[in-house]
Amino acid sequence: NPTSITCEGTRTFTYTYTDCAGNTDTWKYVYTIDLPAFTLSSTSGSAVVDCPADTIAAGKTGSKIVLPTATDQCGRGIVPTLKSVTKTPSDLTCEGTVVYVYNYKDCAGNEADYTFTYTVTLPELSVPKNDTTTVPCAVDAKKPVVSNWTDACGRSVEPTYVDSVAKMNADGNGTVNHNYTYTDCSGRTYNWSYVYKVQADAFTPISDDSTTVRCVREIVPPTLPKITLCGEQVELTLNGRDSTAGEGCGRIVYTYGYTVNASDYTWKYIYKISPLDFTMPADGGETITCATSAVEPTAKLPMVKDACGNVLTPSEPAVSKAP
Repeated sequence: NPTSITCEGTRTFTYTYTDCAGNTDTWKYVYTIDLPAFTLSSTSGSAVVDCPADTIAAGKTGSKIVLPTATDQCGRGIVPTLKSVTKTPSDLTCEGTVVYVYNYKDCAGNEADYTFTYTVTLPELSVPKNDTTTVPCAVDAKKPVVSNWTDACGRSVEPTYVDSVAKMNADGNGTVNHNYTYTDCSGRTYNWSYVYKVQADAFTPISDDSTTVRCVREIVPPTLPKITLCGEQVELTLNGRDSTAGEGCGRIVYTYGYTVNASDYTWKYIYKISPLDFTMPADGGETITCATSAVEPTAKLPMVKDACGNVLTPSEPAVSKAP
């Protein structure tokens, strides 16, 4: 009982005894088949993986679950079935746990569970070295286009701009850092910077300039040269105006100072004054009776002006000998 026993039940052997008078009776021997509970060699297992996608069920490619083999007392194999899958958190997308429970049940209804726990722990991001570029001016250190990173599970991690820090010296050299943070899905934050090294180009001072004029009145403050450094105008300041043109000839020098990358320079504009030749009036004279009357004609000297209109002072006269 049952007729075909495959698991539990009874099997009865019945014997008939008959005497010489034809009297009969029976005797029975009954086997009761009661399958004991089985045991598993292991009831739990675990593994640490990087990504939710790595929490693969038993029997599939890449799974870390190795289910124990179970047989009943009669040597029959017991095939496990998946009982439940529990994710914590339920919408597991980054870190957490996935618990698989497999149930073993023999033909008699004896049961045992095997539990396997995946712990999902995202590895830290591989942080690349800071990028570096050399530029001649701080104004060239513009915010770069920054790439996304990829975590161990192939997810894109976007940068967040933090700030820009410039450390510049008076000589025009220094650094400009554009700072960013990357935050992975687990909440870990990583710092990264794009570093500009500012190395000022060598500066060539502007050459002095000059011009020649005829008269002092033509001299005006010169037009200053434009000096642009890293997009900014360098200011020239008048240091002095020196003149050696006391009588309308000579030079007048304008000297300007300016500073570039902590170094001081001067620029000069030189006016060279060279008047044109002037026009003399006709010589004068008169007829006198006596040589003693030939005295210096101071009152009769003409007013003579140079080409610039300046009154010229005559020299002491050169007097010819008396006849």
